[in-house]
Amino acid sequence: MSDLNKVLVIVIIAILAFVLQMYVLNDLTLWGTKANIFLVIVVALSIWVKQNITIPFVFVIGLFSDLIFTYTIGKGLVTYLVIMTLIMYTSKFYNKQNIGVVIAIMAVATIITEDIFWIFDGIKYSNFQNIFSVFGMSLKQMVLNVLLQVLCIKIFSKLSEK
Repeated sequence: MSDLNKVLVIVIIAILAFVLQMYVLNDLTLWGTKANIFLVIVVALSIWVKQNITIPFVFVIGLFSDLIFTYTIGKGLVTYLVIMTLIMYTSKFYNKQNIGVVIAIMAVATIITEDIFWIFDGIKYSNFQNIFSVFGMSLKQMVLNVLLQVLCIKIFSKLSEK
């Protein structure tokens, strides 16, 4: 698949992700927790798509998630760029075709994301939540994110460079 076709497919996926997050997943909760489809897309892009395509998309996803959901610039942008960097930096140490590895990456990314969000919110509101409740929410969100990631594996593995 050419780079232009990959970019077009990713644009369509990103638009669908925004629509799903805003209108569908925002109303669906599991134990009071919502899935984070933006994180799922960032992890999938970081694992299976080349860096020169992934970096601009992750930047835009982080920027839009900040503008739409947090009304501040930085929380989503920094978090998603950190997750992308960690996944790309460690990519030589794992087999991206192994579903267990992908699930583990998604689980760790969810915990890191929630911890970074906890830090941002604690600084912004000068009041840090109990870290154990944040960890509990991370575990609940991890279940949802892993399920979404498993659904995305087929789509993004097709975008993988050969």
